[in-house]
Amino acid sequence: MGKVIMDDVDIVNIAQLAARKSTAEVTGQNSETLEREIVMRMSDRALDWYLSNLIPIVGRPQTKQKWAEWRK
Repeated sequence: MGKVIMDDVDIVNIAQLAARKSTAEVTGQNSETLEREIVMRMSDRALDWYLSNLIPIVGRPQTKQKWAEWRK
């Protein structure tokens, strides 16, 4: 696997997206709303990395479609 170089902001957004369910429980927010806010501010490169490395293969098409609809 090659070395991935990302901005600090991308790394923070990836961590926030990965922890969105826990964050939503603590803050009392809706997990879906929190996910949408994070995805809207993420770069395409960070989203692609997240999909490729943290989402199981079977869930990638649905997740990618959902995010694409949000980002229109």
